[in-house]
Amino acid sequence: PKPALHAVPHAARAPIGVPSLTRINAIYTSKKVTMKQLFAALLSVSALMTTAVPSSAADAPTLTGKWNVHISIAGREADAICTFEQKGEDLTGSCAAAAGSFNVSGKVAEKKVTWTYKSTSEAGPVTLNYRGAIQSPTSITGSVNVEEFGVEGQFTATQAG
Repeated sequence: PKPALHAVPHAARAPIGVPSLTRINAIYTSKKVTMKQLFAALLSVSALMTTAVPSSAADAPTLTGKWNVHISIAGREADAICTFEQKGEDLTGSCAAAAGSFNVSGKVAEKKVTWTYKSTSEAGPVTLNYRGAIQSPTSITGSVNVEEFGVEGQFTATQAG
């Protein structure tokens, strides 16, 4: 008789539509398939299960690229194009707006992002502090604070594509 394969615990069962190892074992021991066919089936189950189980690295957001940022503060609207480079949790880059181009520094942690840059306004230099939540791989929403004036507004960012 052919040796039996070990059954897979309930938590590690194959996705719907993919035969479980228990099912493959039943087919194999009933002599309906050859060893070559069994090996091919096991490889396909293994491949499907490794792609179906997300890794933490694959789930981590990456903000590297160009973003269109729209801000609304105290009844005033403004737009900027920011180019971010993310390395681990560190975020760097630049934002270009009507007042010029400014260097950005910030952090990314799970689905939260913060960044800061110094700009200019009619009243002089300003520091903009962004705090946002990554809504999807192409969308960020949150608040922006202008330090020098103590005003806060909202921003949305969409990845340029």
